[in-house]
Amino acid sequence: MLNSYVQALSPFDRGAILATMWEKGDFQQTAGTSISGILRDIEEGGLHETVYLFFTPEEAAIALSGLARTEIISGGSHEKDVCYRYVARILLGTIGTLPEEALKTLRKLHPRISKGSADVALIAAHAIGDDLLLDAALVNIAARNDGPISFEEFEAVAGVSDLRTLANAICEISSELSHSIPAHDSVLADISEWRLFAEHAVEEVLRRSRRIVAGTVKYQSDKLTSVAEASAVARAVKLALTERLDWGLKTLDELWVGAALAPDHKAKSMPSQSLSIQLGKVVRDEPQPEAVLIAQKVTREIRHAGVKKKLQRTTKEGIRNLSLHPERVLDLLTTNHIPDEFTKLIKPALEGMLLRLWWLDVSVWARQMTDKSLWPMTSKLIWEVEDEGDRFAAVLKGGSNEGLWLLVDGSTRLRAEWQRVRLWHPVESSEEERQEWQFFVTKEGIKQPFPQAFREIYPVMENELGTNTSRMFAGHTVSQVPLFGLSQQMGWRPSDYETLAITLAGRRFNFETGIRTFPGCAGEGTTGNFSLKGPEKKFSDVPQRVLSEAFRQTDLLVATGAAGVEDILLEDAWDKTQSYPG
Repeated sequence: MLNSYVQALSPFDRGAILATMWEKGDFQQTAGTSISGILRDIEEGGLHETVYLFFTPEEAAIALSGLARTEIISGGSHEKDVCYRYVARILLGTIGTLPEEALKTLRKLHPRISKGSADVALIAAHAIGDDLLLDAALVNIAARNDGPISFEEFEAVAGVSDLRTLANAICEISSELSHSIPAHDSVLADISEWRLFAEHAVEEVLRRSRRIVAGTVKYQSDKLTSVAEASAVARAVKLALTERLDWGLKTLDELWVGAALAPDHKAKSMPSQSLSIQLGKVVRDEPQPEAVLIAQKVTREIRHAGVKKKLQRTTKEGIRNLSLHPERVLDLLTTNHIPDEFTKLIKPALEGMLLRLWWLDVSVWARQMTDKSLWPMTSKLIWEVEDEGDRFAAVLKGGSNEGLWLLVDGSTRLRAEWQRVRLWHPVESSEEERQEWQFFVTKEGIKQPFPQAFREIYPVMENELGTNTSRMFAGHTVSQVPLFGLSQQMGWRPSDYETLAITLAGRRFNFETGIRTFPGCAGEGTTGNFSLKGPEKKFSDVPQRVLSEAFRQTDLLVATGAAGVEDILLEDAWDKTQSYPG
C-alpha cells in the first residue's frame, strides 16, 4: 500500500524524492515499487490529504530545493504534469509553516511556478510577500479564459492574509487541485468576500439565463457557463443549502431549469450540462427537502437522456442522504404542514432518527409525528418514552389526538407534557423485550415503514469492546463493481487506497475493502478491519445504536460486494434493508 511504502522512506528520501528522479532522468525503482506508479495513484486516487501527513515543512524545503535544480515545472510530458501537481500539494500542505530556507527557494522558483500553475503561484506570491507577483498571478488566472465568474472567485480569496486559509481556499476552488470538500470542512464560508461573491455568482447566471429566455441573447448549446464557472456556482449553492440562505433556496428552481432546459421545447441540448450535473451533486451531498423536490422536478423535465440518467442517480442518493439529516425534514413540521410531495422523503428521515441520541419534548414530538402525512408511518413505530426518570417503550394507541401510549403487555399510559420521546432501537433492549415486540407487531399485523422490531442488531464482541478495531467483517472476498456502486449510494466515501469511510451521528468509521475504492477500478479483494476513527477512542464509548447501525451498513456492503454477485441490482440490495419477516 502507498502509506506503508511512503512511511518506509527516510526523511531525506521523502523530501528529495522528486529531485532525485528528475536529476537521473528516469523514475527510480525503490523496494520494487515504481515512483511513477505511486504518483499516478496519488493523482487518480485524490490522495493529497494522505500526502500532507508524510511531509514536514523541513522535508518540503528539501523537495523545493531539489526542484530548483531541475526543469520539472517547465516540462510538458504527462509524467512531469503529474509530478508537478504532487509538489503543488506538498506546497499547499506546508505553506503556513514553511521555514525561511524554503521561502528563499520559493522566490527563486516563482517564475517557473507561474508557468506551471497560476493557482499555486498565487499562494507562493503570498508566501513571499510580493504584491507585484500576486497581481501577475491574477493576470495569469484571467488569461486562462475560464470565464468572469471563475476569475472573480479567485479575486474574492486573493486578499486573504492567512497563508493556511488562502492555501485551503485555493485548493477548494482550483480546477487543477480541487477535490470534494464537505461543507463543514470548507474554509470558503468563513471568507466574507467569498460569501458576497457566492450570491453575486448565482445572480449573474440567473441574469444570463433570463436574457436567453427573453430572446435578447441567442441560445447556444452549453454556453451558459464555462466548466470552471459551473463549479464556482455549485460551491455557492452548496453554501446556500448548508446554511439555508434565502437567496439560494428561492432561486435554485429557476437556476437549475435555466441550466438544464433549452428555450426550444423540442431541443435536447442544454444551456449548461456541467452546471446541471454539478447542482445534482450538491443536492446529493447537502440534501435539503426543498432542493430534493426541485431535483426531482428538473430530472422529470430534462430532455437530455445522458444527463437525465446522472441526475436520477444523484437525486436518489440525495433522498437516501436525508436519512442522515432527519431534522432537515422533521423540523419543517414544527411550523408547517408537510406537502404531499414530501411523503417519500419522510421514510428515510424517520429511519435516520434511529441514529439520534437526542430526545424530543413531547409537545414538539406531537406536532411533528402526529401530522396527518406522517401518522400512517409514526403510528406503526415503537417509541422510547422518558417519564420523570422512568423509561418505557410503546406504540401510539388509537387516533392521533387520543394521547395514549400502548405498551407491549397491553397496558396503556397517558401522554404527558413533561415526557420526552425518541425512536426505540432494539440493540439497547434485552433479548426478551425484543422478542416481545416482534411477537406484538406480528400478532397485530403491523407493517412498519422500515425494519425496527425485526431490525438486525450487531453487539460488539467482548474482546473488541476496549479497542477501536473489529475483525467482524474481515476475510470476505468482494468484487469492486457492486461494492463500490452500493457504497456510493449508502454514503460511504473513499478514504485511502483500499479504504472506505462513513460518518454516522458524528462518528467516523473506516472499512478496509482490500480493493481499490475509486471509480473505474475493477477486480476482487479480501476485506480487512472495521475501525472507529473518532471522536471516541474505543467501541465501548460509542452509543450502542450508532455502533450497531455502522456494523449493519458494513454487513450490507460486504454481502452485496461478495464475489460473483455483480449482476445483483443495487436497488434490490438496498431494498432488502427496507423489509423484514412477519
